[in-house]
This record gives sequence, structure tokens and C-alpha cells, in this order.
Amino acid sequence: MKRIRNEVNKEKVREISKRYGVDLLTASILERRGLTEPEDLKFFFESHLRYMHNPFDFIEMEDAVDRILAAIETKEKILVYGDRDVDGITATVILVSTLKQCGAEVLYAVPEGDEDYSLRKADIDKYTEQGVSLIITVDCGISCVEETRYAYSAGVDLIVTDHHNPGETIPSAVAVIDPKIEDSGYPYPYIAGCVVALKLSFAVLFGKTAFYNRPMILMNIFNGNDGFYFIEIQTLRNLCITDEYSFTVHPDHSNEEEFEAITEICGQGTVYFYDSSYQLEILSKVFPEEIPMNAVDLFDEINKYVPEASRFSLFKLKSEGVFSRYESDSSLKEIDVFRCLFISYFYKKFSSLFSHYYYCMDLAALGTVSDVMPLHNENRIIVKTGIDLINKKKRASLRELLYRQNCFTHITSIDIAFKISPVLNAAGRMGVPEKAVRFLLSEDPEEIRRLASEILALNEERKQIGNDAWIRILPKAELCLEKTKGKFIFLHDSELNRGITGIMAMRLSQKYKVPAIVTALVDNKKLVGSLRTTGQLKARSFLEKFSDLFNDFGGHDGAAGFNLDAEKGSLFGKRLTEAIGQLDIRPEEDEIVIDALLPAARMTPEIMNTVDFLAPFGEGMSEPVFCCDEAVIAKCETIGTERQHVKLTLKIGENFWPALFWNASDLINIEFVEGDTVSVVFTLNRNTFKNDIINQMIIKDLIRIGS
Repeated sequence: MKRIRNEVNKEKVREISKRYGVDLLTASILERRGLTEPEDLKFFFESHLRYMHNPFDFIEMEDAVDRILAAIETKEKILVYGDRDVDGITATVILVSTLKQCGAEVLYAVPEGDEDYSLRKADIDKYTEQGVSLIITVDCGISCVEETRYAYSAGVDLIVTDHHNPGETIPSAVAVIDPKIEDSGYPYPYIAGCVVALKLSFAVLFGKTAFYNRPMILMNIFNGNDGFYFIEIQTLRNLCITDEYSFTVHPDHSNEEEFEAITEICGQGTVYFYDSSYQLEILSKVFPEEIPMNAVDLFDEINKYVPEASRFSLFKLKSEGVFSRYESDSSLKEIDVFRCLFISYFYKKFSSLFSHYYYCMDLAALGTVSDVMPLHNENRIIVKTGIDLINKKKRASLRELLYRQNCFTHITSIDIAFKISPVLNAAGRMGVPEKAVRFLLSEDPEEIRRLASEILALNEERKQIGNDAWIRILPKAELCLEKTKGKFIFLHDSELNRGITGIMAMRLSQKYKVPAIVTALVDNKKLVGSLRTTGQLKARSFLEKFSDLFNDFGGHDGAAGFNLDAEKGSLFGKRLTEAIGQLDIRPEEDEIVIDALLPAARMTPEIMNTVDFLAPFGEGMSEPVFCCDEAVIAKCETIGTERQHVKLTLKIGENFWPALFWNASDLINIEFVEGDTVSVVFTLNRNTFKNDIINQMIIKDLIRIGS
């Protein structure tokens, strides 16, 4: 295995350490990973929901909220239509529970059995007959161009919420909310479908308040040089900046234009100040007439709800407050600090408005991790908050599921990926995702216990089907690799359950480190397939080459799915073979990137503080990889049903560390023996077996010193 340890910019490391108050080791890991910009680091240091992006950044969010509020007001039936994977299931639960809390009459549907992914015309007919007049898609719908037209002709409005890459044509819906759409207005495109549903939920909850669409005007006035005063104004709508103004005035100069402009702005809504007495006094000096306004002083209120402001001036907070951490000194203005304080105050004073939004974070974390979204930007806050909720056992259904799997303490993103998501996913893969939706929505203990048993049984069945299929398709994969000269796997298995094509493609891609397509036959009429890639190929873009053959397709850069009529299968195979021949893809070399070289003195239990700070881990944010050249093998034994794994005790400095080295039993007495001093590359985690929490090393590479 090739070890890689990139050099660090020591000056940048010291700057991060000083500015953000972290130790040099943590700062060096951040720098090595390219996480040096304030906007990136903010999501490592902050967890409050106010640091997440505003849902109303989506330019069509108000259209969606207005239509939903109208439907609630007039008692229309609303259908939430989701997808069958964990992202779609959690998105459905989030929006359905929110709409019910708001008094809506709401139904939900997810694809059952071998039904196609995404909304179908048959679904529109079915629910129109039941009186549905508004359909909201979650985690699907961006490709439903024809279905949207069909719904409109049937007198049904459609709101699309999705996060998949759009095609050339966007559905002509009441609102289309997808961060991947160009000019969507949303600043971060890599959120899961459940998070898009969460954003809509927040917006609807906000829309039910008196603050919805109400202009809020923030004003700040301060002294300049030579008797001049500066007036800063920001206008907000749904807590988003709509306009920004600045004026320079002097008591001895004519300020008629400024007076008229400020008067017009102040007439739009309530004007908020941070210490109004001083600032209104300045206005009286500058303008001969009083500016008519509804002025509110928030100084005491902000200090009550945001005590960290501690009655400092905006100027002081600008230069020394937490807000200055994430902005350059030249770009941050006092009015920006005031806006940050105002939003923090708003969230805390009106926290009851957002209690349901907060309560749904566990579901958003599940969907985000399950759909392999990068754990950067606001996804970090979502997953951190969601994991905290899961650990507090707030949701009865998840509490039951974890209890059944003997998971009682310290749930992590890794537990979500390997212990929760597969179980919920199994319901969708086995054709009954509605069971998982009902399970997460339920508050009835008896129903929760019954559904937990059913879903866990489905997962066991899914695992057996997957294991049987894996044994069957491996020879086909090897043969395909030979034909493609080791750069692509494309195989079909007529016995394969359509629900596990994605799992098989993922396992093949991970094993052979090349893109993999796996297809299954449904009802002898249709081929359903999944593509998983290694990063060398953008999945959805690649499938666009064959879009004329597909009935439907969609996905992300790393994963995509499609279906086509069975009679087109041979043509698809021929064109796919031609396209593969033109690709420049090679199996990736085994290599490991080391985040930090640790002396023995640093290998104390306190090293877990660095690991905890960098968590949660997942896509785009792997666990930190350490290297230590001063480890001594104190004990060595084989474990596992076939004794294929190695359990070690390593003495590093004054501390003994338990360590696991997977599938390494054949290296004993050849590459290492007890008593050897070794250079070891590893990650760190906590073993929570039987409720005991033990820090342990997971070995990635081990070399005998001097060999």
C-alpha cells in the first residue's frame, strides 16, 4: 500500500489555530484537507440551526408555501409522493408530519412492488379520484415533465422538491425546488432530498406565522470623520436580505435626497435598532424633520436571548465577536453583525416555531448519510444535530430499532450507515417502503414494535438474497472486466431482484475500483439498472448518452438509475460497449493518505478529542488517518468465525491500545510477530460492545520497523 502524507502550510496552520482556538494537530488536519476558508470552517465550529442556509433562498419557495397554505386553508387534499430509498422515505415522513401539524389533510405514497421510481400518470389518476388537488413530490419529480403536464390537464397542481440533477427541460410545476437547478437561488447544491423536504417544512411553518412575507428593516448609524455620519440599512423578507443601502450624511449639509430615500424605506415595515436612543438622536441632528417610522429597540432583547453579545457595541462585536471568525475584516460591516444577532435572537425567542423543524433533524441526518451526501457545509450541522437527537432517543421508532440491534450508546454517522439505513432501505428494496414510512411516522408503541420486527425480518431476507446474488454474479463480473480491459463492469442477471441492483453495483465498484452497471429484468418487459462509479465518471452525465433508449433515468454524479424496455436491451448493450471503449478509466491504485504523523507521547486518550471534533464522518469527510512509528506489538491473536482477522494490543509510549486489523491473519509470523516495533497507519473509534465504551485503533497498514 502506498502511503501519502502531503506537506502543510505551517503559517496557515498557526493562523487557523489562533483564529479558531484549536490545537495545532487539529489545525494541521484541516489544512491538509484544504479546509481553510472561513465559510468551510464555520460548519465545524458552529452547530446552531441559524447557521444553516435559509429555505427562502430558493427563489420559488414562496410560490410553494403560498400554494400549500392555500390548500390548508381551503381543506384541499394534499398528496406527498416520495421515493423508496431512505432519503425518499425520510423526506416523506418529514413533510407529511409537518403538514399534519399545520392542519393539512394529507395522504402519502411511495412506489410499491415493482412500480417505477418517481411519479407516474397512473398515480395521478388514482389520487385524483380520491379528491387530491395538490401533489408534492419529495426526492423525485425533477424528470416528471410529461407527468406535470398531465397533472395540470387533470386539474391537479404539482410542487416538485428534489435534489437530483435536472434534465434539459424543467417541469412546469407551481414551484420546482431543487438545489441542482441553475439559478435556483440556493447557495449549496449538495443536500439530500430529505433536506429539501426539511427546507420546505421550515418554510411552511414560518408561513403560518405573522412574520411571513413581513418586511423587517434593520438600521445602524455610527460616527465617521469630520462630523459625518454613516447610515446602514438592510431590509429582510422571511429573514433573507432583499435590499441593502448606505448613506453618508452631515448635519451642516443638505440631506434632502437621503431624507426622502430613508423615509420611503422606513415606510415599508418595522425598523429595528441596536440601541435606538443614541441613533435616533443622530437622526434628529442630521435631518430637520423627524422620519416617520415604527422603531423598535432590540438592545435589551438581544442581550437577553443572545447573552454572548454581553451588551457590546456592534463595532466591538465586529472586531472581536464570533461573527468576525467567518468573515474577512474588510467585508464584515456593523449592519452584518446586527443581522446575525437579529437572526440568532429570532431563532431563540421564537424557538417554539422551530421545534418540529428541530425534531425532524434526526430523519434529515438519516437521509443525508444514507444518500451519501458530502458532510460539508450545512450537512455537518444537520448530521451533528440529528445524531444528537438519535442519541437522546427522542423518536420512539428509532429508539426501538436501535434497541433491537443492541445499540444503546454513542450512535455515530457510521452506525447510521451500517445499522439503521440498511434496515430502513430493506423495506424499499423488498417492495414495501410504506412499512418504513409508517414505522417512522407512528407514535403507537405496539405498532412500532410490530413494524420493527417486520422491517428487521425484511432486512435479513434482503441480506440473504444479496449474498446469493453476489456469489452468482462474481464470475460474470470477472469475465466482464476481462472484456473491458479492467476498466468497467456491465452485467445483467435475470434472477436478480430489482431492489438490490444498486447494492450489487456498489459492491462491484468498491471491490474492483471501477464503475459498475447491474441490470435486472422486471415482468419480462423491462430492464431496470443501477450505475455506481468511483469518482472517475459522472454517473448521470454518462447515462445521458443513452437517454433516447430509456423510459426514465436520473441520479447524482456517483450513483444513478434507469429503466428501459427489454427489447432495447441488446442495443443498449452494444452502445454501452462502444462508450466504454472510449473511456479512459483504470483501476485505482491502493493508497492511503495520512493526516498526521503522531509521536508516541501524543497517543493518549485525549487524542479522541481531535477525532470527536472532526466528526461526523462520511462522504467527503473520512475519519482522520494517523501514523505512528513507535508502536510495539504487546499481544496478537486471531479472531472471527474463520480466524481471518487479527486483534492486537499495541504499546505506544505509556499507553496500551486495543487494535483490529481486518483480514490480516495470513500476515502473522510473516510480516509481524509479537514483540515487533512497527510503523502503523490507523484510524480511531469507540467500541461500544455490551455498553462498554473502549477507544480502539483500526489498522490500515502495518510495517515492521527495520524490515
